Amino acid sequence: MYIITEWIERYEVSKKGAPAVDGDDLRVGPLAYIRSAVHGRQTSLGWRKLKKFSGKSNLYRNFGIFQKFLEIAGDIKIPLRNGTLYNEQDKPATLEDLCFMLDLPKRTLVSALQALIKSGWMFDSENSQNLPKIPGISGTLQEHNITQHNTNQLKSTQEQKHSMVMGKARASLSMNLLRFAEDLDKSLKPNSKSQRQALLNLIQWLRFQVEQNLLNESVCQKILVIAKDSKSGRVPMAVFFSRLDKEIGYRASVANQKAKE
Repeated sequence: MYIITEWIERYEVSKKGAPAVDGDDLRVGPLAYIRSAVHGRQTSLGWRKLKKFSGKSNLYRNFGIFQKFLEIAGDIKIPLRNGTLYNEQDKPATLEDLCFMLDLPKRTLVSALQALIKSGWMFDSENSQNLPKIPGISGTLQEHNITQHNTNQLKSTQEQKHSMVMGKARASLSMNLLRFAEDLDKSLKPNSKSQRQALLNLIQWLRFQVEQNLLNESVCQKILVIAKDSKSGRVPMAVFFSRLDKEIGYRASVANQKAKE
């Protein structure tokens, strides 16, 4: 799966159209627009990385392709919308899918994806080395002579590895929460917009708790057990959230989190 790095933090918008932060209600349907930082006449570190791995001749081409990737990632409903590129069937897009959607040759897409992944703008959740080797693209950089003893390059490589590791961790969490959301939906069968939004808020809260190491992902299994046990209640959703309050202090935690923002 090809995934945009730090999708929520950099590109997602809240239900009100503002930059999304942890705990915000997000637009359930596909986005009409995404955030894109304005650097104006200044050059960001990310831009310099993209320039280094793209080469001058392909820099703006790759940047344009990335902007289209942002549109593709935003054109999907919650809870699937997490920065992953999906095809028209809402399945993770393959290289062939992307070539078809952008009407570009495979060589061009491979070159762009390699530059974007090396720059830390994107990652492949399975293996960033899965891209096919194409002569003239893979291997050494043609426009840069970088030695192994260049300490700045070593530092940059460490930063890229850290970004990749963090990105993979976020992707893993996103997929786990996606499966969790599907199981929760099957158990509780929300029948109104407000009920679906309540479950979405819960998932966003869980993401924040796990990313901040306040809770372990194993809490998801406990919540699913509560959901299944709540199905027999007269109002399953009410029983479910009441038990969440008692057993994990859900609403108190949400209130405390908002008070700190």
